[in-house]
Amino acid sequence: MECGISVRRGLQILVLTLLLAGAPAAYAEHALVLITSVDSPLQSVSSIELRKLYLGFIVNAETGEQIQPVTNDSDSRAKEIFVQNVVGMSARSYDRRLLTLTLRTGRHRPEVFRDTTALLDRIADDAYSIAFVWEEDVAGREDIRILRVLWHP
Repeated sequence: MECGISVRRGLQILVLTLLLAGAPAAYAEHALVLITSVDSPLQSVSSIELRKLYLGFIVNAETGEQIQPVTNDSDSRAKEIFVQNVVGMSARSYDRRLLTLTLRTGRHRPEVFRDTTALLDRIADDAYSIAFVWEEDVAGREDIRILRVLWHP
């Protein structure tokens, strides 16, 4: 029985090593960040608040205004990393969960953007909106502020 466990453990390590070695080099230096408008009074959003927001729950800022989550669907890898590391689900489970919550409770799903420029313009125009993007997507944008790093390799 111990031999079976160590073989299984060895296979898990091998698979993990192969997955990490096979990860695209293009993502090796990316950092996924949470952004808001430079004019936003938001100073931070906790991990629990962030998870609630992206599951369709209402979260208010300290000023009493409702925070508006915006989903970045322009890069499937960014969304996958965000959903797995912040929301704690697979992308497929997350999409099913949102659909279920919408149908059962009438909660609104976060607004979805498939174009990064349009998403950044939307965030810049609304002081209470937040979104996740790659750090280099906001380079040179003086109307966007990074709240925190969500993930980095």
